[in-house]
Amino acid sequence: MKIDISQAPPSDIFKDRVKYLWVAAFILSLALVGVLLIIYGIFSAAPASPILEKVALGLLFGPAVLFTYFGPKLRVYKRLLPKEKEELIVLSLKHPEISTYLKQVSALDRQPILAEYEACKEWAENEEYKRQSE
Repeated sequence: MKIDISQAPPSDIFKDRVKYLWVAAFILSLALVGVLLIIYGIFSAAPASPILEKVALGLLFGPAVLFTYFGPKLRVYKRLLPKEKEELIVLSLKHPEISTYLKQVSALDRQPILAEYEACKEWAENEEYKRQSE
C-alpha cells in the first residue's frame, strides 16, 4: 500500500482489508487441514499412504508460500504499538507536514495504521537526507 503524506489520507483505506482477511483465513484453514491429515496419518491404524503424505505436506507448505505474499499485505493495517505512536508524535513535532497529515487522519475519526506510520517515517528520513546533502 502506497501512502503519500503530502496529500489527504485516503478515506477508503480499509477497502481491501476484508479481502485480505478472507484470503488469509482460507490459506490458514488449508494449512490446518494439512496438519489434521498429518495427525491422522500418525495416530490412525491405517497403513501408511504416500499419497496421503504428499497431500498433507502440500496442504501444509503450499499455503505457507501463499501466505508470504498475502501476510505483508494484511500487516499494513495493523494498529500502532505505543512505541510507534510515541515516535510518530516526535516526528509530527519536528515536521509540520506529518503533523498536518495526522490531523487529517484524526478528522477521519480513526487512528493511523502501520502503513501510514512507515510512510511518515520514510518521509522524515528523506527530508533529513535532503537537509544533510544541501
